[in-house]
Amino acid sequence: MNSLDTEISKGKLLISEPFMEDNFFRGAVVLVCDHTKEGTFGLIINRNTNIPLSRVVENFPDIKMPIFYGGPVQPETLHYVHTLGPVIEGSIHIRDGIWWGGHYEMVKAMLELGQIRKSQIRFFSGYSGWEAGQLAVELQKRDWIVTDATEEILFRQNPDMVWKTALEQLGGNYRVLADFHENQGLN
Repeated sequence: MNSLDTEISKGKLLISEPFMEDNFFRGAVVLVCDHTKEGTFGLIINRNTNIPLSRVVENFPDIKMPIFYGGPVQPETLHYVHTLGPVIEGSIHIRDGIWWGGHYEMVKAMLELGQIRKSQIRFFSGYSGWEAGQLAVELQKRDWIVTDATEEILFRQNPDMVWKTALEQLGGNYRVLADFHENQGLN
């Protein structure tokens, strides 16, 4: 495995560089949910569609919760990250306070009963994926800045501010990048 690949792991955030050539991912922040020698699976956490989940997902509780655009791969699939841990059977631990997936019918029932707050879960249509070695190439090109995911960034930040906030939390020169990106109208 490429030495740059060692910094990527489950629970990391990929923050796009402001000068990234890929227009699709420019301004994106991706949560890495899985990273193996076969490839990487992630969800873009700052692309709110502003479409109610109940309008997109058949037989879903009529709650005022948006669906986020997780990425261009299999946009018809539904994914979710949450803070509920083992309360939702089958959840996969990503890092402290962050879980992925779990028993879908249980999630629906808990939402209907008001047992899950909006600040505890986010839903995504599609995902972002990289084949083995593909992300390592993008890291070599310096397309991504890698940092740890936090509950704060994932669940409590305004999605429109996630890219800027994630960079500001890194401090130093990253603060300058965050301001440049915002001032250039790229976000």
